[in-house]
Amino acid sequence: MSPSRSKPQEEVLQLLGNRKEKKTTEMQHHVCRLPFCRASKEHMKVKMHPSAEESERQADLFLVRVVIHVFQQTAAVDKLSDQEKVFHVSRLVTQTIIGLMVVEGHVPHITEAKSMATNVIKELQETFGDTLKYKLLEQSPVESVIVPCLQRHAEKMFQKSRDHPQEVHCRALYLGVLFAFVFLSFISMGL
Repeated sequence: MSPSRSKPQEEVLQLLGNRKEKKTTEMQHHVCRLPFCRASKEHMKVKMHPSAEESERQADLFLVRVVIHVFQQTAAVDKLSDQEKVFHVSRLVTQTIIGLMVVEGHVPHITEAKSMATNVIKELQETFGDTLKYKLLEQSPVESVIVPCLQRHAEKMFQKSRDHPQEVHCRALYLGVLFAFVFLSFISMGL
């Protein structure tokens, strides 16, 4: 890490940059509940119930991902340098985090960031219209509208993950059952 960058800025650069690393990071959060999974029960407990510090880190990464999606979908940062992108993303994430309560073990899955970003964009476009792309890059006057919008949607997502903790793992369970069904179908056809 370079001395001029903070740790969140390094994470933002990493998320903006290498797509292969992003896929690896997302796969590390996968929890398999199927009995034939190689994951030990201790590993599953750690992943299902992360510590408060890990929950806060996951919440930070989730918000970074949401803000990056908002910027990408509105094409607000297309012509900016990496340093400018990091500045604007970290500025909004820092302001958004200030009022959020993160409950230990209840953070939305990183794959839900895109849907939250879409909802945020819809709400902000009602307010700003076609100038949203430019308003996202302004600092003080517009933050009083953008940050509360991000906080409202983040609170909804965090509440959803508290109310329905099992839904996070439904897709992995569905894919596991589908894989088992296909595997057993091939075995039965071969007999």
